[in-house]
Amino acid sequence: MTDALITSGVNFTAGTEILITYNGVPLGVAEILGETSEIYLSELLVLAGIPEGNTRTTIVGHAGRGDEWFFNIFEEIETTLSIQSVVSDDDFTSTTVIAVDEIEIDVIPPEPL
Repeated sequence: MTDALITSGVNFTAGTEILITYNGVPLGVAEILGETSEIYLSELLVLAGIPEGNTRTTIVGHAGRGDEWFFNIFEEIETTLSIQSVVSDDDFTSTTVIAVDEIEIDVIPPEPL
């Protein structure tokens, strides 16, 4: 099975909202329930109200795909964000990283309306 582990250099606080967009389509807003520095994409999808998001998929069929995920984080933080594509054959007790991307982010909260 495959998933993506999203790790931040600083903790997201409880109540942080993250807008999830997949291939240009907004999927929903996830609200972080407790302070954490890491979360699986499947968990974020469930928090955004997408119950089937918790169904991890097999790696078969992912070769050559070019999906785009965007995460708008509504919290004022500066950190390094790491997104690791991981696979597991033991229900994610252990994982193998198959790809990783890291970016420096400077999140500026939107101006009040």
